[in-house]
Amino acid sequence: MAGSDLFTGRPRTASRRRGAIYLALITAVCGACQRDTALSLYPVQGKVYCDKQPAEGALVIFHPISDDQPDGIKPRGFVGKDAQFQLTTRSQHDGAPLGEYAVTVLWREPGDEDEPGKLLVPNHYLDPTESGLRATISVGDNKLNAFHLTSE
Repeated sequence: MAGSDLFTGRPRTASRRRGAIYLALITAVCGACQRDTALSLYPVQGKVYCDKQPAEGALVIFHPISDDQPDGIKPRGFVGKDAQFQLTTRSQHDGAPLGEYAVTVLWREPGDEDEPGKLLVPNHYLDPTESGLRATISVGDNKLNAFHLTSE
């Protein structure tokens, strides 16, 4: 059987075509993974206050606004006793990609899995389209202006 695949008996051109398709798919998948891991991150720190007091324990989440930022990447950080937070994207305090962000803040009283604690900030701070909080991440160290929330 000259001109056919030794194992399947099919014409070699079909096997080659299938192999080329598999190779293209693998390359595309690996390329997408590589782009995400190659995404440049820049250190980001800021402060969050509620009624002029540190919002200790609050979760700050940055939601990308522009279309050129990868989907699903939402840098986040927890607010400490001193009102400060540092953003994490992949590993602790590694920063955030360049871009414009809408910022949300989730802050609750301590609770448990069955009954989460009461919200300490109004619901609009949980919605990136309504929070009114914005930030821009640029090349280099980013020290953001403090976010000042109210409990009313």
